[in-house]
Amino acid sequence: MYSLDYTKLSSPEFGPKFKSAMKHFIEHSDHEERGTAGHDKGSLHALAQKLSVEDNHKLAEEFVAARKVVPTRPHPLAPQSGGLLQKILGMGTKIPHDKVVETLQGKTFIPVEELKFRE
Repeated sequence: MYSLDYTKLSSPEFGPKFKSAMKHFIEHSDHEERGTAGHDKGSLHALAQKLSVEDNHKLAEEFVAARKVVPTRPHPLAPQSGGLLQKILGMGTKIPHDKVVETLQGKTFIPVEELKFRE
């Protein structure tokens, strides 16, 4: 994603990188939604079976709140531990770096109002 994000649309490398990224994304989402060979359902189905409607809504609200402070762009050199350092660095990159890049490239983050759980 990082490589694709910094490849210009006009570059001959963009198409193959985009195709590769989509292939990996679809494989990943299929695994979560449908599971792997020999399994009936994926991890999202299993999670949905265990969550109450209220818990599901609470997690969705927490996700929306987290979007306000997490980076909107890939940062492969950032810590991936999920700890305090990752949170601090995430907030530090979201505001100055990500906003500048998004503004210069004319890209935007999907507004909260357009998220599916709000429908």
